[in-house]
Amino acid sequence: MTTGPAEHVPPPGDPTTTARPRLTDLPTGVTPAGAVTARPGADRGYPAPPPLAELLPGGVFRRGSSVEILNSGSLMLAVIAAAIADTRSWTAAVGMPDLGCLAAAEHGIDLKRFALVPHPGAHWPTVVAALVDGFDVVAVRPPSPLTGPEHRRLAARVRQRGALLIATQPWDNPDVTLRVTNQRWYGLGQGTGRLKYRTATVTIEGRGALNRAREITLWMPSPNGDPIATYDGTGEQISPASPAIRTIA
Repeated sequence: MTTGPAEHVPPPGDPTTTARPRLTDLPTGVTPAGAVTARPGADRGYPAPPPLAELLPGGVFRRGSSVEILNSGSLMLAVIAAAIADTRSWTAAVGMPDLGCLAAAEHGIDLKRFALVPHPGAHWPTVVAALVDGFDVVAVRPPSPLTGPEHRRLAARVRQRGALLIATQPWDNPDVTLRVTNQRWYGLGQGTGRLKYRTATVTIEGRGALNRAREITLWMPSPNGDPIATYDGTGEQISPASPAIRTIA
């Protein structure tokens, strides 16, 4: 009987035996950011939480932009939740092993469309770039500094895909910076009670119309349980449409 040549079987560990993951291998239902059907007005950008919308042009974070959020995981989650509200968008958090899914859910994030990459490794810029191809909003805590070329390539990918990149540590030349200071918790008495709500000052600055820093004091969370709400200085929650905004000279 005539037989053909024996099939070559690579030895275990041969890199040719491991297929390189592709975005087309993502689970059913994952759509690349650029192919998502936009909701009315979505081309303007990603909506900001109501208390912050008054400080942003058009009340949105521009598509293809980077946002630096410092000193507050709660504010990061509130921004993500507002950005993807009422959509079927996917979001991801990279390099945040301490991020709790319960906290994300309490801020209104759909956990079925929320991917966690707690330990991205030394090649984390490549991981983030791949996620930007398929996710609308990607948050990252950089485990190591970016080189200049890496930063430019990643920024170009974000712009090309129209995604929103959120960095929770200092980021080179971000479009918008949100910095949280002067945090004060409420709820503890003289040896009794528990932490229930807090106030925090948020400073916002960036490019273009945001070149002059402004600040606002917020509840994060508020006494009635909202993850984020405007604070008027008297201990009462007020309408998100009338925040007490201060321009910093």
